[in-house]
Amino acid sequence: MVADLPASQGTPLPQDLEPVTEPPVRQPDGLRQGRSWRRRWWLLPVTIAPLVLGGGYLLQSRFLSDPVVEADVLTVNTLTVEAVASYEVAREYSGELAAQRSSDLGFERPGTVVSVLVDEGDRVVAGQPLARLDVQNLDVQRQQLLAQRQEANAQLQELQAGPRSQDIAAAEAAVGDLQQQLELARLQRDRRADLYTEGAISREELDQQSFNTSALENRLAQAQSQLDELRAGTRR
Repeated sequence: MVADLPASQGTPLPQDLEPVTEPPVRQPDGLRQGRSWRRRWWLLPVTIAPLVLGGGYLLQSRFLSDPVVEADVLTVNTLTVEAVASYEVAREYSGELAAQRSSDLGFERPGTVVSVLVDEGDRVVAGQPLARLDVQNLDVQRQQLLAQRQEANAQLQELQAGPRSQDIAAAEAAVGDLQQQLELARLQRDRRADLYTEGAISREELDQQSFNTSALENRLAQAQSQLDELRAGTRR
C-alpha cells in the first residue's frame, strides 16, 4: 500500500521501514484523469449545495408571495364497455311507395259518399267498412215501412179479437140506408120509363136513371156482404 502512494504527497514513513524504490509505472492519460476526478468528487456536493439551497429559497419565496389559484375540477363520466355480438344502425331514406296491386271499389246501391273511413295506403281486412253513403232517403223509407207494419199489426189484432158490436151496428145502418136509396131509385126509374113512353123525356134521361139504380144495387150488395162477414166473425 505504501508503494501505491505518490512521493509528492510527502507522507512520513516509519523509522523502522526502509523505503522501497520502484521504477515509476507509466499509466495511460485517461486512467490518470479518472483517478484525478475520483479524488475531486467530494467537491461537487460542496459546490451544488449552495445552489440548491438558494433555488429552494427563491421558489419558496415566490410561492409564498404569489396568490394561490384554485384549479377547476372537471367531472369525468365513466362508461363500461361491453362486447356485443351485433348492433343496429338506423338510416333514413327519401322515396315514394307504390302499391303492387290496386282495386276498384264500389257500392251495391248508388248514392252520395259522406265519409271515407281509411286513407290511401292503409292496410285493411275483409269486411272492414271503407266509406259511408248518405242514407237519409233510406231512413225515410224505413219509417214508412215501420208505419205500414204497425197498421198491419193493428188489423191483425182486430181480426184476432173479432168484430165489435159497434162495427156490426154501423154496417147494418149502412145496409139499411142503401136499401132505401135503392127503392127510391127504382121508383124514379119506373116514372122515367112511363114519361119516355109518352114522349115527355129523352132516352138519355131514362138511361141515366137506370144506371144510378144499378150502381145502388151494387153498393147494397157490397154492404150486405160486409155485414154478413162481421156477423160471421173472424175466420180461423
